[in-house]
Amino acid sequence: MEEYTFNVHRHRFAAWCAASASGASSKCRFSVELGVKLMEKAGLPDWLENLPSAATFDAEHARMRERLAQCASTARLYGAFSHGIAAKMINCYLKAALIGQERVLNYIHPPIDRILVAALRKADVGEPGSYIWTEINKQGGWSNMTSELYEDAIARIKQLRPGALWAIEEYWIGYQTRKAKPSLT
Repeated sequence: MEEYTFNVHRHRFAAWCAASASGASSKCRFSVELGVKLMEKAGLPDWLENLPSAATFDAEHARMRERLAQCASTARLYGAFSHGIAAKMINCYLKAALIGQERVLNYIHPPIDRILVAALRKADVGEPGSYIWTEINKQGGWSNMTSELYEDAIARIKQLRPGALWAIEEYWIGYQTRKAKPSLT
């Protein structure tokens, strides 16, 4: 049994977050255990010790999505493992593992999900009539995103929140209930 260090603790928590979030898609279901195995087989946990720089992050992210998709191609999944699912896995893993490191989170891609896309679409964030948020919905949501559509969405987020990609999550209301908010008094 491996020694239970803080790094092991951080990896386990981040892997659970990422596998839970990315495996929740109705388009591709898998267990937390399988999600963690995919991340480990693809080498995502290695990024915690050797994170790509801001200059190389996008290219390395694309390569990691490909590695995750390759690893998933031989796994027992219920549905198709897309670039959108791989991206959500990567982004949730890094966000959970590196929370509090603003300098790094400034260039790490934020998780994209139905709630964020709907809020950005409703607010017409970006250029008036921006197609990207509508296009994601047309193609079946975040879990159906192709590599090209994902990269278009990230490019738009970079335009909207240059140098602080995490800040786009001001539109994400997933931490709230959609029902009337209960009173704390």
